[in-house]
Amino acid sequence: DVCVDIAPSDCMDLPGCWWNQWGKSCGALQEAGACSARSVESGWSSDDVALMQRACPASCGYCSPRRSVQNASMSCACEDDAEYRTASGNPCSWHLETGQSC
Repeated sequence: DVCVDIAPSDCMDLPGCWWNQWGKSCGALQEAGACSARSVESGWSSDDVALMQRACPASCGYCSPRRSVQNASMSCACEDDAEYRTASGNPCSWHLETGQSC
């Protein structure tokens, strides 16, 4: 398991592609049918469907997004979140650019 700073009440998808075996974003997985009621019939396992429910609630329509930042993103690139910051108060990209630890 991985800990991310996203609460279920935030109704946000996990960003990027690092968290799943297919290397796809939530939007791409949703387009591939991983969220539909017939996912298991379409070749997705029940574990895959459970993962999508936890990781991609906004893309799969399991909740109503309060904000749209990254929810519709199909990108697998590392992206800074508009709201969340590292413990130092900087976006992740700042640490990558400066070579400093978070």
